[in-house]
Amino acid sequence: MKVVTTRAYLETPVMLASDIAADLKDSNLPEDVKRRLTPSDDTAIKRANATAARWISTSLFTSGVEPVAVIVLWRDQPNGAEPSNSTTTDGDDTHEILADRRLPTFILLKGEYLDGRFRVRQICYGDPLPLASTASDASGD
Repeated sequence: MKVVTTRAYLETPVMLASDIAADLKDSNLPEDVKRRLTPSDDTAIKRANATAARWISTSLFTSGVEPVAVIVLWRDQPNGAEPSNSTTTDGDDTHEILADRRLPTFILLKGEYLDGRFRVRQICYGDPLPLASTASDASGD
């Protein structure tokens, strides 16, 4: 995996989504991935920043005043596979699998400042925007 961006904050950031979107703008990520991770207008930016702050708080169990960092990683091709669109049939249902719908991996770090040094206290990683495979997945049911 390649590092796309890293960000460190002394407390839970209020502009994380904006910061990451700005970093992704100049990255080598596929354009569709950049679009999915970049808020489209001021309302979307405010909502994305609030969501990112909640995501960090709930994922790392922060009170808001601990130092945190975010590392964004990207794998060009999973296990050397070529990106492609393919179709699978499951009974009567046909599902299109879009390899270019992948997202970067996000690593969240919660730290502490102790004896004049920052130390990592907790690590959380994964995909903050899981792709819904069915309508019930998208609704949270």
